[in-house]
Amino acid sequence: NTLEKVRALNPFSQEAVIKLGAIYETTTRWDKALALYDEAIELQPDFALAYKARGGVKHHLKDDVGAAADLKRMLE
Repeated sequence: NTLEKVRALNPFSQEAVIKLGAIYETTTRWDKALALYDEAIELQPDFALAYKARGGVKHHLKDDVGAAADLKRMLE
């Protein structure tokens, strides 16, 4: 898809990584969304939106401890 092409052209684009993760999240492809949110956090460790998004995915995966940790990190 187009976002995957944008990401291929600029693999360090946090915006493309987050948007692609959101697409995977809306199609319940939790593993792919989680991997992309992990990548966004690696690119920018203080990226609050990535922690929020990753926390949401972890919640869907029944990882409530991980979800709570990400939401706490988002607020820091």
